[in-house]
Amino acid sequence: MSTRKKHIVILGGGTSGWVTASILSKNLKDAPYKVTIIESDKIAPVGVGEASIPPIYSLIEYLEIDDSDLLSKVDGSLKYGIHFENWSKPGESYMHAFGELGTPYKDIPFLDFWFASANRTGIDALTPFFPTAVAAYNNKFSPPAPRPKGSPPKAFYPLCNLSYALHFDATLMANYLKEYAVANGVKHINATVTEVTLAKKGHISSLTLDNDETIKGSLFVDCSGERGRLIKKELKQEIEDWSDYLPCDRAVAVQTKSDENPLPSYTKAIAMNAGWRWQIPLQSRTGNGYVYCSKYLSDEEAKAELLAAVDGTPISEPRLIPFKTGCLARPWVKNCVAIGLSSGFMEPMESTSIHLIYTFALQLRKNLDDGNWNDSDAFNKLFSYKTERIRDFLVMHYHINKKDNLPFWRDCQTMTLPSELVNKLAEFKQTGRIKLDPSDLFSFESWVQILVGQKYLDDYKAFENPQIPQDLATQFFKNVFVAIQSEVKKLPDHRAFLNNVNKKMNV
Repeated sequence: MSTRKKHIVILGGGTSGWVTASILSKNLKDAPYKVTIIESDKIAPVGVGEASIPPIYSLIEYLEIDDSDLLSKVDGSLKYGIHFENWSKPGESYMHAFGELGTPYKDIPFLDFWFASANRTGIDALTPFFPTAVAAYNNKFSPPAPRPKGSPPKAFYPLCNLSYALHFDATLMANYLKEYAVANGVKHINATVTEVTLAKKGHISSLTLDNDETIKGSLFVDCSGERGRLIKKELKQEIEDWSDYLPCDRAVAVQTKSDENPLPSYTKAIAMNAGWRWQIPLQSRTGNGYVYCSKYLSDEEAKAELLAAVDGTPISEPRLIPFKTGCLARPWVKNCVAIGLSSGFMEPMESTSIHLIYTFALQLRKNLDDGNWNDSDAFNKLFSYKTERIRDFLVMHYHINKKDNLPFWRDCQTMTLPSELVNKLAEFKQTGRIKLDPSDLFSFESWVQILVGQKYLDDYKAFENPQIPQDLATQFFKNVFVAIQSEVKKLPDHRAFLNNVNKKMNV
């Protein structure tokens, strides 16, 4: 005797809708539910989130997607990190690089050795000791190399611990995942919701569409974007305002033509007069945008500043994207779960938007697989924890800037900070360390790259170890630097690597 399947209804397509649909569609025929996604071609998705971080491979692996196939179909490129320019003093830059930093000196972790020796050796940067950063600045790319068989456990092989993420065309990515989900049995309806019917206890009962169809469901996933058609309008949930911490409230985006010059294997985040601009290299074009605060800059001024700064010829009209920073305290209410922009937005500085989408779509799938269709409290608690920790990491970038000559940046230096961030900065200033939960998205190596790159501390005298001879430390750093430079030269050019992928996939 067959059991009637529950019905999961996803409202909204775009990246959030199709990522969620793809995750729920895996092994759908054996699942105790069916999935319908309602997407209106009358409502355009935001479609500018084109960068990711290494955990995106958890999504690719979960879906069992061939990453070469994905790269070739989403105009994709590879990403070793994020280059930050002019966030401290004019002309200064650093990279928030992925992968491992340096190699230990005997039994002393590299970072400990660096803190103990940096002040006396004058080596005050970390970027040159990340193989991924060196590779990125040389426009190289390769997946990590296998460690040689029989190699000594402590031998340093710079190319064995490379970590990377993806750049992609957001529209092509959504279409790719749409094909995946539909092929797995997700029903796709092109329509607009005209009415939402609630049951007596406030649960969503059904959606009425502009084609006169009524869709009933057991669980509704709101991927309708910032408007939050279900979670906000019907279930009256409000975004917690984080604009005191993250003051930017506008973005203007434009695409430019990609030339045949070497293709960078990193994202750029360049400080501007009242915010910062992104530069995301795809195979055929470059995505550009300026995230800014309207209190300090008009839309026309932002547009002009962006167009004056971008490389290449614009191939699209500048597009204005207003937004509000903040997140829902409860993205799962009754039988509705908000994923993506409907659950909140911080900003794209560290490419975390798509990460939060697949993280909580995967968490939802886990709940459903475990039979937990009503476990909203744990889900909401996890959401709040993860979003607040990411928020604090982003706020730090703004707060520790050294741009004293511009009102926006001066105000960021004196902004109110979340208490957790205050404690972390105080701990770092005192000890050179920050205690983090192992589940936090950004590790200490990520935090320290920003703190060192933006020169939060004037020097590192407090952490010196005088027992380490200066000449020994200098020689060790030189050896690590030379080893990384030598090995990176062996890597293929990034564009050549992608051309080989496309050739393999007959693109």
